[in-house]
Amino acid sequence: ILKAVASGSYGALFLDPIANSVRDEPDPGAVAREDFPVADLRAILEQLTQRRFDRPFFLALDTSLFGAGFEAGRLLKGLSLPPNLHLIAYTSLQKLHQDGLEFTTGGAVTILSRDREEHERLIESLRGLRVLLGSRPGLLNYLHLNDVLHSPWSAARTERIMANAEELALFIESELARLRLPGQVFHPALSSSPDHAVWLKNGRPGLPFVALRLLGVPHFIDQAAALGDELAALGLPLHMRDSYGFNDMSYTVYNGKNPTLRLSLAPFGKEEMAKIKWAVSNTLEAIAARSPSSATTVWR
Repeated sequence: ILKAVASGSYGALFLDPIANSVRDEPDPGAVAREDFPVADLRAILEQLTQRRFDRPFFLALDTSLFGAGFEAGRLLKGLSLPPNLHLIAYTSLQKLHQDGLEFTTGGAVTILSRDREEHERLIESLRGLRVLLGSRPGLLNYLHLNDVLHSPWSAARTERIMANAEELALFIESELARLRLPGQVFHPALSSSPDHAVWLKNGRPGLPFVALRLLGVPHFIDQAAALGDELAALGLPLHMRDSYGFNDMSYTVYNGKNPTLRLSLAPFGKEEMAKIKWAVSNTLEAIAARSPSSATTVWR
């Protein structure tokens, strides 16, 4: 990617700092890795800030998964943007920010530039596009989105969801080892993740979900469906939907070569998390009891 940037043939680079789905089968010629891929933002910025740009170039990052408290300027600590290089961080104010219910469509854009005049021109261009597209929110919508973006409760809620996902990932990994179930848990907070070091370098950005894949277990997804029954009995509904950031847990199934279950967490407290762990443990124990492959554990 950076070689393509150096060729001068492109004017912008769009990056997802972290993917929201597990890679199943890599593209031909790509490195075979299965996880939530994490971009090494710091390494990319270190290289880009050392280059000379003869015309405007934009590095655009979708920071929606980072939550409300993320500040784009943190990525540039100790670095200086050269002329014509602009860092744009844009985030959706749906998902994590509005209980996943998306009351008002909106987002926020942060632009970092070296030259003040060029920066002001970019802001004016964005304002003009908003008018042209009819995407300017009404006053009440604006006030709602502003509160969502800047209020302490929004940041605290997001941090709770992220912490719960990390906690559950560590717990599931320990349960697989205890039950000797051959499987994989996907979350960059795990030291077993191939992108763990990059995730730490990026400042430990949150991820509101964890994914689980069991190897050599027939009908794994069908058996995992029992988790919903376990949670429902505890008064914790589990919904099937691809979005995240809700006040209840939800799940998504990836039916690729190796079926994968993604669990999206909610802002639960300690009592709810204890119930979730109990339900997950019961479900995995039931799978292990029926699985002929639980006698050995496969690790990456």
